[in-house]
Formats: sequence, structure tokens, C-alpha cells
Amino acid sequence: MGVKGLTTFTNKCFNEYAEKKERLLKNKIKELESVSYNSQEIKRTLEVLKKELLLDIEKRNEKRFSFDINMELFNALSKEGDLRKVHVPKVSNKEKISLVIDANSFYFYFASKINWLSCDYSNFIEYLKFYVRIFLSIKNIKNIFFILDGIEPYKKINSGTSLKRAKSKDKRIFNKIRHNLINNNIRDNSCNRIIAHSPFYPPPLCILVYMIELRKISKNLKDYSFPINFKIVQAEYEADVIVAKYARKYDGFILGNDSDYLIYESPGYIPLDNITLPDIKKVTYPCVEKWKINTSLWNNKSLCHILGFPALYMPIFATLCGNDYIDSFKIPQDFLKEYTRRVINFYIVDKIEKEKYNAKAILRNINKEVNIFNDKNSLEEALEEFPIIKKKINEIISINDDKVKVSKINVTYLKEDELYNIGNLLYKKNYLKILIEYLKKKISQAEKKIIKNYGNIFQEREKNKEALIQSVLLQISNDKNETKKFYQKLFDLVKVYLSKDKYIEKQNYSDYINKQNVNKIIDYFLKGMFFGKSLKVLKYKSFYCTPYLDNVFSDSCWEITNDLRKKYYSILLSLYGNIKNIDKSIMIEEYKRKKIELQENEMLEIEEDDEEDRVNNIYIVIEPENENINSIPKKKVIKYYINKYVKDDIVIHLQNISNSEKEKFNLYKKIFYSDNNKMNNIKKIYIPIATSLRFFIVESYKINSSEALTDREFSALLASVISSMSNLIGTHNINTNNSFLKLTNKARPLPKNKVSKMTLSFIHRFSQFQNIIFLNIYILSVLSLLDSSLLVNRNNILYHFNEYCWAYGFHKYFEYFKTIDYLQNDKGETTGPFRSNYLNNEYKYLFNAITENIKNYIICDRNESFLKYYI
Repeated sequence: MGVKGLTTFTNKCFNEYAEKKERLLKNKIKELESVSYNSQEIKRTLEVLKKELLLDIEKRNEKRFSFDINMELFNALSKEGDLRKVHVPKVSNKEKISLVIDANSFYFYFASKINWLSCDYSNFIEYLKFYVRIFLSIKNIKNIFFILDGIEPYKKINSGTSLKRAKSKDKRIFNKIRHNLINNNIRDNSCNRIIAHSPFYPPPLCILVYMIELRKISKNLKDYSFPINFKIVQAEYEADVIVAKYARKYDGFILGNDSDYLIYESPGYIPLDNITLPDIKKVTYPCVEKWKINTSLWNNKSLCHILGFPALYMPIFATLCGNDYIDSFKIPQDFLKEYTRRVINFYIVDKIEKEKYNAKAILRNINKEVNIFNDKNSLEEALEEFPIIKKKINEIISINDDKVKVSKINVTYLKEDELYNIGNLLYKKNYLKILIEYLKKKISQAEKKIIKNYGNIFQEREKNKEALIQSVLLQISNDKNETKKFYQKLFDLVKVYLSKDKYIEKQNYSDYINKQNVNKIIDYFLKGMFFGKSLKVLKYKSFYCTPYLDNVFSDSCWEITNDLRKKYYSILLSLYGNIKNIDKSIMIEEYKRKKIELQENEMLEIEEDDEEDRVNNIYIVIEPENENINSIPKKKVIKYYINKYVKDDIVIHLQNISNSEKEKFNLYKKIFYSDNNKMNNIKKIYIPIATSLRFFIVESYKINSSEALTDREFSALLASVISSMSNLIGTHNINTNNSFLKLTNKARPLPKNKVSKMTLSFIHRFSQFQNIIFLNIYILSVLSLLDSSLLVNRNNILYHFNEYCWAYGFHKYFEYFKTIDYLQNDKGETTGPFRSNYLNNEYKYLFNAITENIKNYIICDRNESFLKYYI
């Protein structure tokens, strides 16, 4: 759910607070030990302070954590193709370690290390395998769980959180690209803008490849009875609750990058941002260096020790802080006034009273010196803004200055509005501190009411856990004079953090999937052969065209699949939708970036009034006034555009679709314009990529023939695919018994030409290509063809989608074909672009299949050949 400000606050607690407190305690102990006379009072005080120091150091040390790596095992996994030959030491139940990994967080962690401008999915997979080998080589590791996200719950959709994030990402991409262009913002042709370096905005295909690869690794380890349990778990909704459940069940450490994990009870949460893993680029094999994974371990009990309340109430604190579904809690004014009085009272006492050797007073003052709880500094800053109130408080200090010990100070003659003014400033400066104090008061009241045996406080809290939580929430609701509805909303959010089975939200698939297919879809979804976006279309009738690296000064790269998505929605809802009337039209809410032209006055209105569309989303382009480039004189005008992530209502008509696998496959080929003779006879491994390329040619011509895929672009894309797949299709292809973990060190054939930097128009073209492959895989999924014998060998389902996309290879061949005919290699031989006869034959074989009868689908200048044809 994402707790607002919790990560920053926790860092403050574990670092600034703990370090400063330790330093102040040591200084005070040193001061007391230097006192010449050693009274009983000093001894008792020292005893208390030393005990507090040891506890503080212990809590801080809990944060420092490391895993030892079994280098022998790591090297064996890196070089050995047959897992049966890899020796894994036995692990006792006492020593065993379990890791529970938030798969989505881990994906962004390691994928951010890759140059996505060159978009090399094979390199991406090598990184993944490298980290998996490290995890499997942790000494005493027994269980590794990757928990995958499901679909967003309704409350997240309803709250607008998903849409806000997509819009925010769209804006970030626009600004990132705009600020990293070598050329100025105003150009005659925006397509000639050049990208200076690579931002990380992965396409949706990327995470699809990631999930498929994880499942391949898991299946292979299981098939070989590998002694370490490596399991992929598909959550029905968001992963964090399931992550917490598995962490508690297996006593496992959580790896992720979500502040929510500070709330759940677990042995510890390891933020991925704080973990140090070896750099794959610096590793040589066999690796002789000894590795240790150093990290920070955050434990919610240690955090609660600093905050001053039991870990049981952490879910309430997190909910009150605010998250995706609820705003930060507004602390009642009555408590704020009470708190302000208390802070002023302590401030006055500190100015008057000599602490001497009172351990309680010393600890109180030390806590007040610490940054996050420094009410004293906050109050002093507030008083500077209200000199009259400051004068009154100074008068109180002056009156009581001769007193050695002050039990209570009377500040009642401060007016209500004065307390209100000071309180509001404290509220702004120290909100979380005041919230903690408010919560502690409610906890105290609840425990006095419910707990009977304070001699056994820990067991009593565990026994009465839900009753205590409900009591605190009821008090909070009463303080706010809120209805039962507010209490229920708080409790619904709090109970998520309890991660008990009875509170974990379950999908009711039969609400939106027809009864004849519901069990099949559940099974496919849990196996990773039916995807979350498809479930979201079925359940919410909505689809997000995820923003990713693209030419933001042109129409979205998703435009190429407009009709393809409509066919996808129609197939999906026709086959699986819980819809009784097949003649009924269905409305799909589709969200996508749109390039919208503005008049100058409209631009100014947006800049002044619309918070959603700040001026940084607006850009200026100089364009020809007349489309005809031969017009004389050539006039140019300034045009204003804005990128907006907007909703379109797409009307979908249902259809009767046969359940026959063969008929579904024929429908698939028809959708991709691929029911020609040569395409019907290509190898299974090529089907998704060949159909995607053929579709790309045809659809780009249908949309706009002047901006259609060129013969050079097509030939370069095909050459990059063959090059990327060369290790799979060549004479030395990878054996299917490979562990999928072995280091491959693939060398793929590329021309030796130098290349210029990638232009936005080039990147746009490659993004369109990825988009088509992404939809291709989704259509195969909804037609239940991913495991079809028409596409794969049933006994050995292997997907090679990661080999289809390689931007760097595409760019190399695209530049290469500037100087050489795409039917030739660099020797001038008309056998193809490769030096390998085998690869040239595969290239020609696919080239001819994809382009066969292509002119039956496209309209082009008959006097100019679109593609030469291999004979």
C-alpha cells in the first residue's frame, strides 16, 4: 500500500536517532564515572544508563547483517550444465535460511543496472541468472520464494492510485528525454533528435520475459530434484501480504523495496537499495574471491523500541501515517493542545531544574536532544514566531528559577488561541512525533481496559491482539466523532498488515469469468500462462498502455497495436467473460498517451490553471505550414503540443470462437496476416517473431504509408533477431538439458561497422516492435496456445521471447544497411548479411516467409519495389 514517509522516517530512527543517542549516553556515563565521590545514587544512575546503552547498541547491531556465499557452489552452478553433478551441502533445520523476495521490487532493482537503450533481453536474463546463482549459493539457504504481483485490488483502482502513477511515469519519461537530448528543444524535425544516454523505463514486455524466465529456472531446478526449494508464488492481488505470510511461515527474511515491510512481523526486512551484491561485469570464472553479501536488516521490533510502543500496534501507526487508500490522520485539536502544554512544561522544567543524578530525567533529556524527537528545538523555533508567548514563558522560568526541583509547572494562564498557534506550528514541524504520542496514549487506555495480567504482558498482548487493535481504533474513531464507517475503513486497512489467511483478500474469479473456464484460467494464471493484465480486462474492463521509452514528440508507440488490442479484448471477453448476451457490446476503458495540438491561448490556460498539465509537458515544434514539401515558398509555423495520458472508451463486439486448438491457431494466424503458405511451414520456434514482423509491415502501411516500416528497417530487425537467436538455432545450439543457470557467454554475430547515437525515431520504431511482440504473446495466452503442440513441444515447453528483441543489434544492422545491400554480406556475396551459411539460410527462409504475397495487404507505389525477394 505504500506508507507515506515511513522509509525516510525509519532511516532517521535507525541512523540519526540511534547514533546520537549512543553518543550522548556514552558522554553522560563518562561524566558520571569521573565524579570524585561515588554515592549509591550515582551507582544506580550509572547502572540504568549502561543498561540503556547496551540495549541501544544491540538494537543498532541488529541492523547490520551479512550472508556468506559458498563459492564452490557458485562456481559449480556457473559452469555446470547438468544440475545432477552440482553438490549442495546439507543444511540442518536449526541453521536453515529462507528468503522471501518481492519479485516486482527485485525486478526494478537489478534491471535498473542494465543499459535499456541497447535493450538486450539476453543480457537482462544473464543478470537474473547471475543473481539467482548467488542466492542459491548463500550458506545454509534452504528456501527461496519469489512472490509475483497479481492485479490491483478494486480499492486501488477506485482511489485513482494506478492512474496517477501511470500519468506520473508518463511525465517523467517526457522530461527525462527532453532534458537529455543533445539538440535544442526546437527543431525542424523532432525525429532527428538524438538520445544522449539511457533512462530506465522498461517496456511491459520486459517484466513478462522476467516472469517467464523465473518460472523456467524454478521448473528446471524442480525437475532435477535440486535440494534448495526455489519456488515462484503468484499472488492474486498485490504481493506484499503474501510476502509477509511466507516470511512468517518459513521464518524468512524479506527482500524488497516497500515501506510496508517495516510493518509486518517477520525475522527482518532487507531493503534492496541497501544490499551489496557483486558486479557481474567484474567477475571472472572460476571466481576465487570470497564473497559476503553485506546489507541492512530492518526489524519492526527494533523500530518500535525506538518509537516507544509494542510492535503489535505498528499496523495502526502505518495506517494513520497514510497510504494509497487513505490520507494522513489529522490529530484531534484537544490532544494537540494537551501535547503542547506538556512540551512547554518540559521546556520550562528543563530550564529550571538541575537534573543531577536522576536517571529518568537524564534519559528524558537525552531523548529530547535526539533529532527526530527534538521537541525542544521545534518549540524554540515556534516561540521565535510568537514573541509575546515567548515572553510569558520566560516570566514563568524567571519566577521559578531559584527552585532546585520542580514537580509541576502551571502554564494554564496561556490562552487557548496561544496554545493553538504554537500547537499548529509543532504539528507541521513534528507531525510523526505527535502522532506517536497520540497513539501511545490510546494504546495505554486500551491496555488498561483489556489486559488483566501485567506480569505476563507479552503473552497477554498476543492473546488479545485483535481486541487491543480494535479498541485503539474505536477510541480514535470516537475522538474524531466519526461514524462506524470510518472505524471499519481503518480496521480494513490495519488487518491487511496482520497477513492472516482470514484477512487476505481473495479473488472471486467466478464473478467475472464464466463457469466453464474459471478453473482453467485460475490454473493458467497460477502457472504463469495467463497474465494479470488479461485478468484486469476481465474484471475491471480497463487496460493501461504502459508508458515506456518512446519518441515523446510523436504519437504513442501503442498506436501500432490499436486494432490488435481490440481483437485481443474481443477474444478475451468472448472466451472467458461472464457475459450471457453475446450480442451485447462491451466498453473497455483504455488509458494511453496522446499527442494533442494546442492553440497558444490554450497553452497559457493550462500553464496557469491545470495542476495535472504543467508547462513541462508542453513542447514547441517548427513544422511546414503546407504538407507538400515541393510548395514554394516553404512556410513554417510554430505549433504547440501537449502529451496527456487520457482515457478512451473502446467499444468491443463479442464473437463466437471455436474451442478447437486448430481453429484458434488459424484465428491467430489470420489476426497477424500470416496464413500464407510459407508462414504455415516455418519452424515452431519462429512463429511468434515471424507473425509479429509480418504484422508490423502490414499494419504500419495501413496506418500511414508515408511512415510505414521501410525495407531497411525490416531487414535490420530480422537480422538482429537471427543474430540474437544464433545460439539457439545454430549447429551448436543450447542443449535443452541446460540448467538455465549456467554461464553462457554467448557471442552473437554482428557487423563491425561504427554506429551513431540512436535517434528518437529509431527508438520509436523499436518500441513499436516490442509492443507488437507483447500483444502477440498475450493473444497466444488468451487463445491457450502457449503450451500448444502447434507452437511448442508439450514435453519441453521452452519460450525464447527474450531472444526476439535486441535494440543494439537492430541499430548495428540498420546502420550497416546504409552502405550495403541487405541481400549481401560484407564480402559482397548475395547470400545474406552473415558470414555463416547456416544463419544466412535461416535469414532467407524467414525473409521469404514473412514477405510472401505481402503486396496483397499493403498499398504502395507499384513502380518502386518494397522488398527484394530471395530466390
